Parts: sequence; C-alpha cells; structure tokens
Amino acid sequence: MSVFSDAGEYDGRPGSLVDPCYLIRHPKGDLLWDTGLNEQLVQQSGGSPQPGVHARYDTPLAKQLAQIGVRAEDIEFIAFSHMHFDDTGGANAFTAAT
Repeated sequence: MSVFSDAGEYDGRPGSLVDPCYLIRHPKGDLLWDTGLNEQLVQQSGGSPQPGVHARYDTPLAKQLAQIGVRAEDIEFIAFSHMHFDDTGGANAFTAAT
C-alpha cells in the first residue's frame, strides 16, 4: 500500500481497495460511470498489472449488470472519473456506448 502515502506509513503493509462503478439510469439513456478492471487482466495468472499488485473481483461487471437485467449493449454512455486501468479497463465491453 506504500503508493498511497508519501510519508511511509503504508510501506510493506498489504491492503484491499474497492473499485466502484455506477450505473446511472436516465430518460436520455443509461450511463456507466467507470468500467472497472479489464476481464482479461483479472484472468491472467495472478491478475498482476505490476509487481506487488493483484487485481481481482468476485463478479465481472457484465455479470453484475446482467443480475439487474442490464446488458452491455443497453449502455448508451460511459464516462470516467479518471484514466487509471482499474477505472477504464472494462470499456471495450461497452462498444455500443458513446
């Protein structure tokens, strides 16, 4: 967790982070705010984008959406809070979105 502090208090300490994505239902179309991790990255051995980092999730975003009756092609818009791999990685699953 050392990358999250320049004061050293997290050096050598493990931790977990949550990577939220939000579905915003609107009369002009459904917007997905952030698209989470890339499914192929998570499936790779250890899901490790860099040494010491392990990317994983319990349920892929597409399956989470399906659980509430939303298909990837139903998403009209996507937007990103910022351009980190864990926020933009799933974007290619939403090819119908602007």
